[in-house]
Amino acid sequence: MSGKARSGGGLRGRRISRWALFAILPALVVAMTQGGRTAAAPPEGRSPDLRLIASSLDGSHVPTAATDLPGAVASTAEPVGATGSRTPTLASSQAASSPSQAAGVAPAGWLEQVQKGMAEREYEVTWQAEPAVEGIEPSWHAPNRSQGFRTYFTSAGIRVVPRTESAPAWRWGLSLVGYGNAEKTWEVPRANLAASGHRMAYHRGALAEFYVNTPDGLEQGFTLPAPPGSSGAGGATSELQGWRTPLRRTSNPGRGVEVGNRGDGFSTLVHVDLELWGDLSPRISEDGQDINFVTPAGSPVLHYSQLKVTDTRGSVLPSWMEGFAGESVRGIRIVVDAREAVYPLTIDPLSTGWA
Repeated sequence: MSGKARSGGGLRGRRISRWALFAILPALVVAMTQGGRTAAAPPEGRSPDLRLIASSLDGSHVPTAATDLPGAVASTAEPVGATGSRTPTLASSQAASSPSQAAGVAPAGWLEQVQKGMAEREYEVTWQAEPAVEGIEPSWHAPNRSQGFRTYFTSAGIRVVPRTESAPAWRWGLSLVGYGNAEKTWEVPRANLAASGHRMAYHRGALAEFYVNTPDGLEQGFTLPAPPGSSGAGGATSELQGWRTPLRRTSNPGRGVEVGNRGDGFSTLVHVDLELWGDLSPRISEDGQDINFVTPAGSPVLHYSQLKVTDTRGSVLPSWMEGFAGESVRGIRIVVDAREAVYPLTIDPLSTGWA
C-alpha cells in the first residue's frame, strides 16, 4: 500500500473518530452533570477534556474510574438542588482548586506500582501453543527470571529448561508416578490441569499436586488425603512392580539406615515417587535434605531442597529424599515417617537455580 493510500485511510479514520466523538460527547456531558458515575463536576467554566475522551476512542487511554477524568475525584453522591444544579461540596471544591488534579497529574508512586505489577505478572502461568523447545507439547508455562529457568507444565509433569535458550543446554523434569508405603507403590491417576495466576494445579481426585512460580523459586507441593492403598487415597489403585531400590529408615532426618523390608515402624513409611526426565543426574546429600542436579560434566544446575512435611494439625513430620530405580525408570522419592500423622499430609519442597 502506498504512503498516500495510508494517509487517506488515516484521515478517514480520524474523521470517523471525530464523528464518534461528537456522537457520544453529549451523553458523556449529561452523565457527568447528573452524577451518573458519582464523580465531582468539572470546575465552573471548564468543559470535559476532549483530548482525553478522543484518546479513549482509539484505545490509547481507557478511563477505568471516575478519577480518570481530569478534575474528578471519587466521592459519595452529591445533593442536587431543585433546579437540577449540583450543590458544591468539599470534594468538588478541592477538585477544582487542586492544580495536580486539574492538570491530570499522576498520583505519587504510580510508576513504582506499575513496575511492581509488571514484574509480578512476568511469573504468571500462561498458555504456549508452540513451545520454542523441541520435544515439548503445547502446554502451560511460566518463566522465572530470578532463577534463570522456564517451566512447562505438561500433562505428564513439569519440564524445566534454561529461560532464554531455544536449544537448551540442559533439561530436567519430574513426573509423579507413584504413591506408596514400605515396599508397595500404587500408580496415580492421570491429572487434570488448572492454571491460576502464579499457580498450576494437577488434580488427581483427592490426591493433589501443585506448583507456585515466584522469584524465590518453583515451589512444589503434594496433598495426600489418606494412607496409600486405602479407599480415600485419591484413586491410586494399580500396584506398580519393579521398584527395586529399598527404602531407608530414619527416626531423625540425617540419620538414615538401610532396613530392607524389616524394622520397627517400617510399614508407616509413606512415599511419593517422582520419575526424572531430561539429562541431569541427582546428587543427594547424606542426610537426604538436599539434591543437586548436575550435568553429564558434573556441573550443578538446579537445587532441590527446603523439604517440609506437615499433617492436618500442623505437626512437622520426619522426612527425607532418596533415589530409586526400576524397570526403564529412574527417579527420586520423598519419604515421610507417618506413624503418628493425622491425614491429610502436605509435602512441600522447593526448586531453585544453582546461582
